[in-house]
Amino acid sequence: MKKQLLASTAIVGGALMASPAAMAGNVTSGDNYAVSIKGSLWHQAYTIDDELGSAGYGRGYGFGNGEAEVHVNAKATADNGLTYGVTLELNANEEDQTAADEAYATISGSNWGLVQLGSNDGAANQMKIGSFQTNKSAVGTLGGVTALATAFHLNDVPGLLIRSDWESAGGVSDASKITYFTPRFAGFQAGISHTPDSGHTGRNRDRDNDGDLEKVTDLGINYVGKFGDVGVNVGGAYVMGDRETAAGVADGDLEVWTIGAKVDFAGFVVGADYRDNGDGPGASTAAGASDGGNWWSVGAGYSTGPWGVDAHYALGEADVTGGENTYTRYGLGVGYALAPGWKVAGDFEVIDREKPVSTLDNKSTAFIL
Repeated sequence: MKKQLLASTAIVGGALMASPAAMAGNVTSGDNYAVSIKGSLWHQAYTIDDELGSAGYGRGYGFGNGEAEVHVNAKATADNGLTYGVTLELNANEEDQTAADEAYATISGSNWGLVQLGSNDGAANQMKIGSFQTNKSAVGTLGGVTALATAFHLNDVPGLLIRSDWESAGGVSDASKITYFTPRFAGFQAGISHTPDSGHTGRNRDRDNDGDLEKVTDLGINYVGKFGDVGVNVGGAYVMGDRETAAGVADGDLEVWTIGAKVDFAGFVVGADYRDNGDGPGASTAAGASDGGNWWSVGAGYSTGPWGVDAHYALGEADVTGGENTYTRYGLGVGYALAPGWKVAGDFEVIDREKPVSTLDNKSTAFIL
């Protein structure tokens, strides 16, 4: 077992500009748009102890910018009450190979709802409720850009089995799509998205016989309410579509569903979610998997003033040849708002991987700040 000194400290920058309208002005194009610019930069330091060791990652510590983006939002309202606008999320990390992470237009009316056109998460991801919303530090069950992907070199783990936020319901991410949300009525709202091809983004004209997900429709519904001082959120999503191999041969149906809930009171928040990956993307990306497996997680957090603490536990499982792969995640975190737009956050995170061949079992422990 390779041993590493587990101690580190760093600052995590919460935003380039703290206010949602930190920089504003008018852009003339027929009518005047109100333009806001904001963004985020996450700087991370981590140490890691990995039982099997990760080839090429023997140093045991590292620094990195987990995410760096500039968000530009333009919005206007017509005399008839119609609201419309454009959102651009521009990549700012030095290794990003694309100009934008998301780019989409919106149009809405109070009586009929909201339409999004372009590259953005689908209704299922935008509407889901779960444990990731209890996070007060940098990681939680969220993972991803804030720390998890950078610190843990998890090429052998499908994202659907270790994360609750990203690709949670379908695998189409920011592919070009159309999305519709109903108005919220008595706390309830529903949404639907359709994505022709998971590899089609922006003006890129992706072939429909290259192993992508095809004709993906995702449905979401949630409830947001308050009973006295207690907030209650409940949501669910269902995703369906077609899968194909890299050679363009039909590979069964895509079917994923997820449910989750969150309750908050007097600074405390508790959340949980469950996802059945069915014949989801994990069935293709997890070596030897006969299905996409399932995931469930719980989390709790508390905040007071500038301080916040959280804890989480999650379990992902998938059938493979000879048995089952099991991925257990748990951790503790603390966050402190150092100044407007700046947050210091630290996490202790463990990922335990158990496989049918015991010599492939692995446990990684990290401090991430």
